[in-house]
Amino acid sequence: GAPIMIQTRAASLCRAEEALAAMKEVGLKLVLMGWESGSQKILDFLNKGCQVEHNYRSAELCRKHGLLFSGSFMFGIPTETPEDIAASVELARRTRPHFASVAFFTPLPGTHLATYCEERNLSLVSGPNDLLSFSPEKAKVKGVDYNIARRGAEEILGMKFGGRKAGRLVRAVYVSTKGNLKLRHFLVYSYSRMVSCRPYRWLLKRGAMKSGGQEK
Repeated sequence: GAPIMIQTRAASLCRAEEALAAMKEVGLKLVLMGWESGSQKILDFLNKGCQVEHNYRSAELCRKHGLLFSGSFMFGIPTETPEDIAASVELARRTRPHFASVAFFTPLPGTHLATYCEERNLSLVSGPNDLLSFSPEKAKVKGVDYNIARRGAEEILGMKFGGRKAGRLVRAVYVSTKGNLKLRHFLVYSYSRMVSCRPYRWLLKRGAMKSGGQEK
């Protein structure tokens, strides 16, 4: 059958390893997970219902069963500190997801976090367009050091390309192509082909072994 992709929560995946193995047998190839943060303080603030250990364990389970996986991260969250950002970068460094995405927190109307921002006059959202863009570029709330947040995003986005300088380029391309879906789809497709090929995964494994990472 056709390759299968699923989107799930790390905590849910950790409770269902048998289901994960069964899905692998029928064609599962890619698991998408919204990790959001490597900081327990931030996960609790988001009401994520998840422990940092679930994020790490979910990566271990995907590798154990030979599955590609993606981890998404969120920066620019109210109460966020440089230490919280560093914890997310460490999560990415230690787990080495095959795909990683970074977004800036946006206070979407109707959510409890939007209410939190409104009550404290923190929101910088000025119109509908601000609600549609989650790319790690535009400031969305007051009181966040977006320079540190951008550096964290660049660290994560550049891990598979040699470091933060490469991550800065990846972030720039991601932001600049948001209005060109065909180009973005082509770039994502090309990248997915690269990270799923055996030579690239072998190189990642060697690099992770030297750095003490978990690539397998």
